[in-house]
Amino acid sequence: MSQDSLGVCYAYAASTMLSAENCRYQKTDCTKIENKDIFSPIALTKYSTIENGEMSYGAGAKIDGGSAANVMQLIAYQTHSAPSEECVSLDKILSKIGGAKDATDIQTAAWEKLEKTYDKYQSLKKECPTCAADFFATAKDEINQNFEIKSSNEDMLKAFGKETYSEFVAKLFFPPECSRAKNSAFFEAKDVKVGFYPETGKKGDYAGTLKQIKKTLGEKRPLALGNICLDEKPSNKNCKNQHQVVVSGYRKVCNSQNKCYDAIKIVNSWGQSWQSANSDGWVDAKQLLDRTYYKDATLTYFEDKAVTQ
Repeated sequence: MSQDSLGVCYAYAASTMLSAENCRYQKTDCTKIENKDIFSPIALTKYSTIENGEMSYGAGAKIDGGSAANVMQLIAYQTHSAPSEECVSLDKILSKIGGAKDATDIQTAAWEKLEKTYDKYQSLKKECPTCAADFFATAKDEINQNFEIKSSNEDMLKAFGKETYSEFVAKLFFPPECSRAKNSAFFEAKDVKVGFYPETGKKGDYAGTLKQIKKTLGEKRPLALGNICLDEKPSNKNCKNQHQVVVSGYRKVCNSQNKCYDAIKIVNSWGQSWQSANSDGWVDAKQLLDRTYYKDATLTYFEDKAVTQ
């Protein structure tokens, strides 16, 4: 799976975390997990909404950045399920333009065109309803050429009627039947909670972050790593491009002069080509972790609930 050109890295991280915890709980091999049991990352974009300080299942798809922590908490504590990868997947949606294994310029252009099409329709709808109807007749054909969708023309028109682009995307690409139990993946793990490092209001640092990574990996659990600033000149306060990945391994690497550094293995949402080109995901831990500035909840992970006497 790959996030393609959308801002949904957080949803891919959350999907990996949820599936990994299920596999750990069920004592199954996650490399053999079937799509019917995988939480659809693109569907999880509807599970990163906070309204009035409370987590909620949103009507829109949050495709311009979100929080893996929000998704993990909402699934683990409230809904316990979400649409499966078998029912709705980015790979299926993009099957007409190369699939979602790796991002391409064609796909990027298609997403940009889709948003411009939605904005154009909204503008015409206010100024000239007849013009909007004529525009839709052409727009629907172009959308069907670029994307694999199950929506009828009537449903697509209803999607264009949504007030926000995120709601439009959700209506266009997420079939209602994918919310049914038979088309859902379920969070089976019991007696777990979502942990964070550093906790809100507490100061984090490299040593503490690495310590938590080692501890959680020692429990056979991965961790979601967020707040990564990808800007060429990263900044603590004004980062324009943030990213989230999953940490799945740690090792100390030493050269012939016995000079060593910490390395962590990350599972990225940029496709297999990125993993292959970057030592299967092994990166210098400090170089990457320093880009998080050790903000609140840089690490998110599952842990066992404390046993009450």
